[in-house]
Amino acid sequence: MLVNGGADMARQYLAASAIDELRLHLVPTILGAGTRLFDERPSPNLLLRPSTANTSPLAIHLTYEVERPATRRS
Repeated sequence: MLVNGGADMARQYLAASAIDELRLHLVPTILGAGTRLFDERPSPNLLLRPSTANTSPLAIHLTYEVERPATRRS
């Protein structure tokens, strides 16, 4: 399943443990005040493990694997 949305939607899906992978596409453009994605953690046991990072002329593309206590590697 693919979910598109902003920081509020991503936080809700992370809190519900409904995301296995998080892809962020960062574009250096200011559009209003914005909403910070990582201001508060949805769960203290949530771990975002960096998977890939790529650049293009207009953006930085980041991928994180979402890990929870039951799936976390030692």
